[in-house]
Amino acid sequence: MWDLMGSLFSVVLALLGIILVLLLTYHVSRWYAAKLGPTAGGGRHIKIIDRVMVGKTGALLLVELSGTQYLVSVSERGAEILKELDEPVEA
Repeated sequence: MWDLMGSLFSVVLALLGIILVLLLTYHVSRWYAAKLGPTAGGGRHIKIIDRVMVGKTGALLLVELSGTQYLVSVSERGAEILKELDEPVEA
């Protein structure tokens, strides 16, 4: 009987350890993503100001390049500049 209790305790302890590792990984990844900010992976001269998903594979992007902002359509078929904005949108 004590053998069964010891085995059960080991399984519960291992399960709690796995849950703890998963929770820690989740929180560290959220912290890291917040630290990188919305321009993560971007260049020094190109900024993605905003992004809206349109459908499963399409998106509209508000992109700033050298002080000029563009509305860009992106899909699996490619990207296209829809409009150059006359007045910049504040980030």
